[in-house]
Amino acid sequence: MQKKIHFFFFLTMAFVLTLWSCSKKVEDAPDMGSDYFPVEKGLFVSYQVESIIWDDNNQTVDTTYYQVQTVIDTQFVDNEGRVSHRWLRFIKTDTTQWAYDHSYAFTKTNSRLETVEGNNRYMRMAFPVRLGATWDVNAFNTEDKLKAKYIDVDAPKKIGSKNFEKCTIAILEDNSSLINEYYKEDIYARGVGLVQRIDKHIDKKFTGEIVKGYKHTYTVYESGLLSH
Repeated sequence: MQKKIHFFFFLTMAFVLTLWSCSKKVEDAPDMGSDYFPVEKGLFVSYQVESIIWDDNNQTVDTTYYQVQTVIDTQFVDNEGRVSHRWLRFIKTDTTQWAYDHSYAFTKTNSRLETVEGNNRYMRMAFPVRLGATWDVNAFNTEDKLKAKYIDVDAPKKIGSKNFEKCTIAILEDNSSLINEYYKEDIYARGVGLVQRIDKHIDKKFTGEIVKGYKHTYTVYESGLLSH
């Protein structure tokens, strides 16, 4: 009788330990930072855009303001058999309504976020999102290698008029000298996606005077889920 009791005791303990082990594996699942770029259909982000163009031919500096909205549309399977998404872009000004501009595609895998813009594929994010992690933005196109890096992760940020509890900053290009400034920065917020983008490409004289180039800044002002 005592042997039976011992047998059932050890059997019960083994069962409990197995459950605990399985539970611990679930609890210890690594945070990949996947929610920095959610992919639910109908998710939209609206941006206020400031565009500055330095034109060396006409010796002018033009600054324009407008709004851009991106909306996640339908899924499809790409030529590698992966689930991808169509991304719609709309544009308007303070005096016009939203008008369709163009569409492009993105593919989000367990290890990266790829976007197809024009005829080029870019690696915009790497997963897991880790401070100091690096990757090549141009790994899947023929352009020169471009090293990107996360310089901040899960940090609170105020972007425009909005506060976000957890953001990550990805530097996609940082190549500056006395005669140029080439800089690209993306900021993502958990549960929202891209909330700010800075794209600067300017050439200067040794005096610091800007000769030509551009600076585009996208700043979120609204986001959510469109009703179907």
